[in-house]
Amino acid sequence: MSFSENTYATADSISNLSVPSIVTTQEDRTGFSYSFSMLSKNGSPLPSNGTITTTKSSDVYVTLVQWETKDREGQGTAWSADMAYDLEETTTKNKAGEIPVRELLTSNNKTIGWTNVKPGTYRLIIKNTGSYWAAGNGFVRAYEK
Repeated sequence: MSFSENTYATADSISNLSVPSIVTTQEDRTGFSYSFSMLSKNGSPLPSNGTITTTKSSDVYVTLVQWETKDREGQGTAWSADMAYDLEETTTKNKAGEIPVRELLTSNNKTIGWTNVKPGTYRLIIKNTGSYWAAGNGFVRAYEK
């Protein structure tokens, strides 16, 4: 899978609101929770197993925690975490717009989001842009307007 330029210009991104795999632990039509581990540094973007489906223009938010580790086994916490998050429509592969999150979030969380996302079925795409292995978890939720 390649990480392409934003081709989904109808979504406005909001960056500040107060063997890797993603495991979906809870899923419904408008939200799902996820967790991932052992995401390699500068590796391929990781698509979520869970999806959200909207039938009209929506705001989509991700509440997340993230951290990096110095090795694949999760040993030795790094001082920061450099990740990027995006939404991808499952049929057209259009993206909502990448949001970078460059901070260590282990004892607190952060919410990021996109507004005016067109109707469709979306998955979360996570990319490790940092220097070490990464892990994290969170919840994705769509709010139809």
